[in-house]
Amino acid sequence: MAVYNLDEALKPYQGAGMSLIWRGELGSHGIKVVFVGTSKGTKVELLEPTSPDSTVGKFLARRGPGLHHIAFLVKDVDRALQQAKEMGYELVDQSSRLGAMNRKVGFIHPRSFGGVLVELVQST
Repeated sequence: MAVYNLDEALKPYQGAGMSLIWRGELGSHGIKVVFVGTSKGTKVELLEPTSPDSTVGKFLARRGPGLHHIAFLVKDVDRALQQAKEMGYELVDQSSRLGAMNRKVGFIHPRSFGGVLVELVQST
């Protein structure tokens, strides 16, 4: 979820019983990140831009706060990206990069998924 203020955005999730899992900053991407989750494994990622020129900053300027992307766990991000490319999906990333919590990630362009940005996250 793209948000203007992490602390304010956290309140309804914590009020609904979700717990803070991880909080950090991805300086190279210009964002602060918070993960909240349930005991059943559901997780929500909140993204606050540290710069209006970051991808999340630009997203907020165009669309306002809300759903930024969905994520799927995969065993091997690079292999999954290659398979997606072979299937004709348009990729944002040709190979994996480090994302939140030092996990390998890669993105598939929203044009390939009905307007939704898809993140592939390597399982640990």
